[in-house]
Amino acid sequence: MSFTFTLFIYSAISLAQNRSDIHVTVWARDPDAVRTLYQGPQYSIIDRESEEQEWKREGYLPPRERNALFYRIHLSKAVAKYPEMEKDILVIGAHFGTIKQLRKRFPKLSVQQLQSLMDAVREQ
Repeated sequence: MSFTFTLFIYSAISLAQNRSDIHVTVWARDPDAVRTLYQGPQYSIIDRESEEQEWKREGYLPPRERNALFYRIHLSKAVAKYPEMEKDILVIGAHFGTIKQLRKRFPKLSVQQLQSLMDAVREQ
């Protein structure tokens, strides 16, 4: 499967070299090295730093930061049994959603807990 995926990615990148209607985004550990290979307006290069900035704009916190936030606002025990994805959804929801939306998705958490989470997430 890895070979097929690599071949697919290579094909997409190669196809974009000759066509202006195709846009390819490439993640790179070393963006400067990749930019030398893929130049032109049809390519976007994303590195770890820009990826993290994008995540923050979208309300995502890496697990270590998310768990530290839960600990700081005394929510660790309340969410301890939640799957990781649910914790992410909770934080993103607190960033963009309303108390009503969060209560519907997370009924075991109190309004006060949700409000303190919303306040903490939106301060960051």
